[in-house]
Amino acid sequence: MARRGLPLIALCTLLSFAYIHVSLEKHWLAEQPRLSSALTLLLSGFFCFVLSFFTRLIPGAEDRIVHDTHQAEDSIGLLSPSSPVEARFKDTRPPLPERPDQLSLPIIVVLIVVRLEALHAVNLQRQCATTGIEPFLPFVLYVFDIFTTRRRWVGPDPLDPDDPWRNIFDEIREWFTGPRVSMSLTGVAIFFISLSTSMASGYKTPSGYACLHPIDSRTNVVFLQFLGLALDATICVCLWRLLMWSRSAKQRIRSSGLVLVCSGLAMAIVSLVAAFWASNQETFDFGSWSLIDTVVDGFAFAVFAASGVWWMCETSAPVPATIITMCLGVWSSGYLTLYYGDWIRYSLSGAYFPLWFITFASILYIRYQAGIGKFLMMVLIGTTFIATFRASIRGRDAFPRHPLSDLIYKANIESDRYRARVATSKSLHVALSTYEELHPGRAAPPNFAEWYSQAQGTFVIDDFAQIDADLAPFWNMSPDTLRKGANILTSVPGVHTITIKDGQVTHSDAGDEGQNRDLLDLVQLIERFSVHLPDMVLPVNLGSAPRILPSWGTAHSKSTAEHISSGHIRYRENVEAKDYRRMQWAACPEDSAARRNVAWKNEELCEDCVKEHSKGPIIYDRDKAFETCSQPDLGYLHEFYMTNPKLAPIQEMLPLFSFAKTESFKDILIPLPRVMQDEEPDTTWGFGRRFDSLFYQADLGKELKSSQILRGSSKYRLLELLAGNHVSGDVATVVVGEPLADFRYERVKISEANKVGHLKVGLRGGDECEGDYCKLAKQLYGTDDEDAEPLEYRYIVVLDESDGPSKQFMRTLRSKSVPFVSTIFRTWYTERLQPWLHYVPIDPRFQSLHTTYLFFTGTEDRQTINGVDTNMQARTKDGEYIAQQGQKWADQVLQQKDMEVYLFRLLLEWGRLIDDNREVVGFRKTDEGKLDNIGFSQGAVS
Repeated sequence: MARRGLPLIALCTLLSFAYIHVSLEKHWLAEQPRLSSALTLLLSGFFCFVLSFFTRLIPGAEDRIVHDTHQAEDSIGLLSPSSPVEARFKDTRPPLPERPDQLSLPIIVVLIVVRLEALHAVNLQRQCATTGIEPFLPFVLYVFDIFTTRRRWVGPDPLDPDDPWRNIFDEIREWFTGPRVSMSLTGVAIFFISLSTSMASGYKTPSGYACLHPIDSRTNVVFLQFLGLALDATICVCLWRLLMWSRSAKQRIRSSGLVLVCSGLAMAIVSLVAAFWASNQETFDFGSWSLIDTVVDGFAFAVFAASGVWWMCETSAPVPATIITMCLGVWSSGYLTLYYGDWIRYSLSGAYFPLWFITFASILYIRYQAGIGKFLMMVLIGTTFIATFRASIRGRDAFPRHPLSDLIYKANIESDRYRARVATSKSLHVALSTYEELHPGRAAPPNFAEWYSQAQGTFVIDDFAQIDADLAPFWNMSPDTLRKGANILTSVPGVHTITIKDGQVTHSDAGDEGQNRDLLDLVQLIERFSVHLPDMVLPVNLGSAPRILPSWGTAHSKSTAEHISSGHIRYRENVEAKDYRRMQWAACPEDSAARRNVAWKNEELCEDCVKEHSKGPIIYDRDKAFETCSQPDLGYLHEFYMTNPKLAPIQEMLPLFSFAKTESFKDILIPLPRVMQDEEPDTTWGFGRRFDSLFYQADLGKELKSSQILRGSSKYRLLELLAGNHVSGDVATVVVGEPLADFRYERVKISEANKVGHLKVGLRGGDECEGDYCKLAKQLYGTDDEDAEPLEYRYIVVLDESDGPSKQFMRTLRSKSVPFVSTIFRTWYTERLQPWLHYVPIDPRFQSLHTTYLFFTGTEDRQTINGVDTNMQARTKDGEYIAQQGQKWADQVLQQKDMEVYLFRLLLEWGRLIDDNREVVGFRKTDEGKLDNIGFSQGAVS
């Protein structure tokens, strides 16, 4: 068969593999992996049959394969007929394998099914897997090739063995230029290609998703990985043996399609059996399954299978695997070198060694397999030198000052700007002008003068960005639709009603004493300004979790009006966690990471999810940190996404007033007096007297239904990080600085980093929690006999609860301790607090926790870090300053008067939105310079 089309076949193999490699990390084999595998294999088999009709487009593909003609040893299809490498091997070509028997096809199908089952088993515990095993597939195939084709490496006889002038140097030269040395150097090259690719792909930062030794087994997972490697090699060899006897390229591709179809049918049977067997067992999924994704993946896999086996049969089994691994290694090692010096890639050996190994191994391999010229070698070496020089010039990130010192300094500047922005107006005229500047083309709401009078004595006057953001989507809906939507919501379970009629405020009976008290508190707050409001019905959600969760398409369409007109809204009871997670991602913009990348590799840190809001590992942009649609990995790192909601979300764009929400939800935020004020007082101890320790005590609660929560929820990951049993490979990135030296990132064993700081971490409660997972949590972390007083400690970690923000945040903020806050929820007061001035923000992944804590406590007179006594000075004064600023600012802008002013402003804006004449009503300045108030047209008392 002519080999003119082999470069095109190799290119198709590489491109299809690149797509599959990327898509595997996003959606393929994500949810229901067996079913997805079966459909993908069936579709790829079908596409192979289709592709077989287009083989005539490839040069030489229609030639009949004559089996008694041996293939040339041009592994990549780039040799010229006069190549010295081809001449060297022209008499040592491998023989054809034995003709396959009738059991060959069933054996291959069984091997593929077993391989996929091993892959799925590894995916269930990917956090326990070891990276860098799969790249050794080419070396395994090459070893097999050596032992099964020994005739290939027998050296040719000397041209004239009786030549009297021959000497030992001639024999040495012939031996070194013979096939045995070529075999050895090729093997060395393949080994280092595999090794360097393994090194480059294994340089990753763990995500924090825990591998719990009582229920997870690293040994079993690693065994399955090696089993998968052996199965991959066996499948490649068996396919090569089977397809080498095909009479044409078309038959070869159709045989590949037959293998895929049979494997798909076998996986479908396994999927049905597994579904029946595990119908009542806990399942684990990584994302949402898409038919379109499966079709596209099926086509890509068909191209990969067809071109890959073609390439393999025209050369040998190790060649395609080696070239693919080589390209993957060059990409990975180049990426490491390109970004060398940041907080993740700061190891000199980790950046340089893989690049140099892969460069020289690739040159060696291609030189002996394809006989490339000196020019390409010089290009590879030159590129490596340039990349190395660039990385050397850039060097590691170093800081003359600790990064947190800069963030605290900048936080003060931002706070001054915020103070100036929100407290500009000293008169009603200035306040009105400021409003019109912030809302071009829109007048202030009716009764704005009364609101301004009520707001006197509060600090925040001019900027209510949260209100504007919450109400912005509802400007696209008619007033009648909004009023009807509010009325419909009053009949939804878990939604309570506050009614304002002719200035009188009433509320529905919640059926619970605590919730009735909450409603009464809200009513009393509204009564102070209700005479200035129009008639309205306010649906209120008193639960911690938000409720309004329309998909992105629904939120930007007119379907809500139609559903409201019909009296029906989309509302589901008994929503499971995986569906809840899907619904939240569906509410994100179509171009967001949560929509593009629904699957996540839970064994490694999602760099793209962190870099937009962080400076290194440390949060610096608070607003972007709340953009959960840009952080799909939080779906398996926060308990909010991993538990069934107590009250099912409402999938329509309807007006519901709630206390907190994440980016996906469309609730309108309001203050709840109980959450803001119902708290125990601070202790009398000053900051200096409190224990110089980081405090966190997790509440086990009444139930623990999922092992996934134990592995991924914030509180259990934090317990595992600070109080778990860590193996030697568990490391954290910490900013350290020696005396008279710059600060820099260092990789420190987590067990060692924990010993440097003073920690008070534990688990409380558990008497009411029963079940296997409750017992496991107690076994892993123990339980404290009594509740400790958090405010006796200087630094307190405040984490979200499973359905909303922590109820302890306000108490900690108003105290003399420093809150270390990790949250994904926005509240009405979020924009008023400045991170690094009023509290310390912590990323939910905790990648900066040790750095942040050790900044305040220092390392003087404590355990060494990596064997070095860094003597980093404690920033106790900075900690005390943040505690004082947070306490003072809370007393200044988070009092009941502030809640009253915020709610008054919100309901004025809402009253205009539901007014049929909302484009007319308002408070504005006339052309004559007079202030004119056009009041509400529906039941308003102006």
